[in-house]
Amino acid sequence: MPELVEKYKELTKEKEALDAKVEAAGNALALELCPYKVGEVVKVKGYSFRGRSCRITNIYLKTGWKGDVEWAVRGILLKKDGTDAKNAVGWDSWNDKNQ
Repeated sequence: MPELVEKYKELTKEKEALDAKVEAAGNALALELCPYKVGEVVKVKGYSFRGRSCRITNIYLKTGWKGDVEWAVRGILLKKDGTDAKNAVGWDSWNDKNQ
């Protein structure tokens, strides 16, 4: 029984290492595919707050329902004076091209 526990722990560590590599590769691909950059101020293209200004805080990769690879962004809305508001917004490549 103890050897099974050790094998489980070993496989879990290997899986975590592979997951980290997959996430890093996905993030690199998302940064390459996405036309926006982290920190850039753009107009929101998602459903909520469409047309308001936001500052992009995160760009990541996601898989669509058909298995296609898409980028997505998250950002913080900006107040009229240019400071950060409390609302977080996000949209993906589908929203971006179907505006």
